[in-house]
Amino acid sequence: MWLFYYDNAGVLQATQGAIDYEIMTSVALVYWNGTEGLLQEERHGTVMDFSTHEWIHETFGASYISGLAISGYILDTDNDSAVSIGISDGVIHDEDTKINIVHSATPSDFFEQILADPAQIPVLHIDGTTFKRDAATNFPFKNTSAGRVNYNLLSGTWGQQEATDNYYVAVFVCATTVVDSPIIVFQGQREDSSISDSRINNQFSNLVFPDLPINEITPLYRIILNTKNTFGDTRKAEIVEVLDLRGLRVSAGTAVNPTNHNGLTDVQGGTATEYFHFTSTEHTRLIVGQTTKSASSALAANEIDHSSDGIKTKTIAGNTVFTIISPILDKVVALRVTGDFTVSFPATVRNRSELENGYDGTKANLIMLYCVDSGTPEYWGSIIVGDT
Repeated sequence: MWLFYYDNAGVLQATQGAIDYEIMTSVALVYWNGTEGLLQEERHGTVMDFSTHEWIHETFGASYISGLAISGYILDTDNDSAVSIGISDGVIHDEDTKINIVHSATPSDFFEQILADPAQIPVLHIDGTTFKRDAATNFPFKNTSAGRVNYNLLSGTWGQQEATDNYYVAVFVCATTVVDSPIIVFQGQREDSSISDSRINNQFSNLVFPDLPINEITPLYRIILNTKNTFGDTRKAEIVEVLDLRGLRVSAGTAVNPTNHNGLTDVQGGTATEYFHFTSTEHTRLIVGQTTKSASSALAANEIDHSSDGIKTKTIAGNTVFTIISPILDKVVALRVTGDFTVSFPATVRNRSELENGYDGTKANLIMLYCVDSGTPEYWGSIIVGDT
């Protein structure tokens, strides 16, 4: 990255070294890959002092202000017009510099670009060891000729890789201070076999930038595409999801990275008013509704054995009172209720009156009881209403 600046003598200079904000009056940043360059605005006013400039430049970078709404695409539709996009006029800030990004059918001034659908947005990707900006097309992604959507793959060196049939890839639409194409797409760097994996794995902060070509970036949208041989459009793609990233407060060139739900901590409930999370085995038992037997003999019609780990479920029909034997603290018992009748709860269920009043015998499918005291034993209950 080259910085063009005026020195103390008023002479225009260029450097790839460290920036001394106190003695350098910046004019422009230029990324040069040996063949082409990206010219970026770096002029600022006289009111902002050099230390404030340094702080904002190296922390927040560019910030979204307004506009830049996406339009034109149609989700889950495999024709060319459904996978192009439009971007409205809008504003970003680079420190004290207001950048007005506007559509023009014939761009001739700074920050003008063809943004009406189909917007002409170049794709930025790594080629070998340097970044390359492709000529803009009607589509915000790259394809193998007559093939599926590409992603940017590191395999020894960086290059293009056609995604596997019926896989998902992502691209990131960003606003920048590049004067001749302020809206740029960063190509995704992976493929995923499911939309859920694509959501988790494709974060702007996960992109690898060996030599970031643009200093001031604010992400606008993440677009996830499904690419498939049988799709009817020339690009063999459907847009399946668009995530709005505008307005996120991000560090320069990075975005917020959401956490996978399964990686969260302290999600298990501990009292009657909290949520509870089940293992796969517990979930299956709950949904299937297994009838539990004791080790020695079949249970009576109104008894449920709760003597081992896991959710214990039993289907009851016509029994008005039931008994839970061998309760275990912090475990759940579920009753699958069938038939049109009234269920009476034993006195060991603390909120028995609420449950009895809340169950009308017509739609309740599951009654969940949570063991809160195995010494008495005592339970706390709730009703799950369903039609199955």
